[in-house]
Amino acid sequence: MGYSTNPGLIAERADLLDRLAAGQACAWATDPDPQATQREAYRIRECLAIAKRYPEDFPALAAAADRFTIVVVRDGLIEAKPKQAPHASTVVGGGVATVQAPHEPARRNVPTVGLTRAEELIAAWIEVQPSNDPLRFAETRLSDVELRELYAWTSDAQHRLAILVGDGHITLTKYKKGIEAIAWTPPQPAPVPRNFDV
Repeated sequence: MGYSTNPGLIAERADLLDRLAAGQACAWATDPDPQATQREAYRIRECLAIAKRYPEDFPALAAAADRFTIVVVRDGLIEAKPKQAPHASTVVGGGVATVQAPHEPARRNVPTVGLTRAEELIAAWIEVQPSNDPLRFAETRLSDVELRELYAWTSDAQHRLAILVGDGHITLTKYKKGIEAIAWTPPQPAPVPRNFDV
């Protein structure tokens, strides 16, 4: 079954497309039913195909269609994955990360958008190994407790990763010389003043 060519569908589905049209990495949570997830992904892909057919009417969505691939990560989760040249190492700005190098087999897609728990970032990092590429998690914010848990895991001698925290995103990367200055570390408590007056 082919996609519709009706441009009116884009207006009907605007709520699904706002962030994608803004060029942002995004994810959609759906009913965990596999058919519902596939149906929703199809609807998003259909809108992108319509936008590509009418780029003068939908320039932002046409650009998003060139920039992103819509991927079902698992039942109930759809993400916009940045398109890339085959066999190119990549640092993903959002969507789903597929870490691939010229002589390595393709890795499994992992969620990288909107994560809220340290264990989700850890699982994603482990899934794409072996790789020396940084893994960027867009629209990801962790609580202080979760950040400390992630720090404890990344500080382990076996892993030795740096956590880079930006405005709404977190990147895990191998430790390199000089990265200590920008890597996140837990705040140290202020020293207790000592009174030497006796």
